[in-house]
Amino acid sequence: MTNSWIKLQDFTETTLWVNLTNTTTGVEIGITSDIEIVELFEAGMTMRLPPNCCATGHLLAIKMWQNPNGQNHGDKEPDPKDLIELTAKVMGTDTSKSGAKFYEFNFYQFPQDKWRAFIKNLEKKQRSVDKIVKNIQE
Repeated sequence: MTNSWIKLQDFTETTLWVNLTNTTTGVEIGITSDIEIVELFEAGMTMRLPPNCCATGHLLAIKMWQNPNGQNHGDKEPDPKDLIELTAKVMGTDTSKSGAKFYEFNFYQFPQDKWRAFIKNLEKKQRSVDKIVKNIQE
C-alpha cells in the first residue's frame, strides 16, 4: 500500500546552473560551485558568489537553466526554452561571519513571463516538500 502524499516525482532532483559575466569588468565568473542562490525576488535575487567578483553598481549578464535529475551540464549550451538570460545590477553586498560574500541584484532586462514561471515552479516544488514534511510530522 502506498501513501497518497508521497509521490516519486517529489524526489526528483533538479540542478540549477548559473553562468555569470561581470560586464563592467569583463570578467567571466562562469559555472562554479561557489555560486548559491539565496533568495529570489519579483525582479531580482540575492546570491552567494566568490569574493571580489563584483561590486555595488557593477552590471552582470546572467544565464540560468535547469537540468533535471542533476544531469551534468557538460560543455554544450542549454536548450533555449530552458534558458533564462538576465541583465542585472549589483545593488549591495554583505559579508557573513564566516566570510561568505552575498550580493543583491536587481534585474533591468529580463524575460518577465519566463522569470515568473520559473519562480512559480520553484514555489510549487517547495509547497510539495512542505506538504511531505507536514504529513511526516503528523
